[in-house]
Amino acid sequence: MKLYTTWGSFRQGCSHARRSVKAGKKCIQADHRSCRWHGVCSDRFRRVISQADEATEYHTNRGPGEVLPVSVHTSYFGR
Repeated sequence: MKLYTTWGSFRQGCSHARRSVKAGKKCIQADHRSCRWHGVCSDRFRRVISQADEATEYHTNRGPGEVLPVSVHTSYFGR
């Protein structure tokens, strides 16, 4: 089963494992809003993982799972 999470090299992961790309959209939008409110940019990207524990247990330099393809970023997340 595909799950979705977010991760950035500076801010690291959100620790959520979402069941759909649409649910991941809400998570990344909340992160972007929070960052804007604090006057910074989010470095997080959407990632595909296969197990929920990957959202919290990953190599800190590479992040969890795989980065979503660019077409998924732009069509679902506007980035």
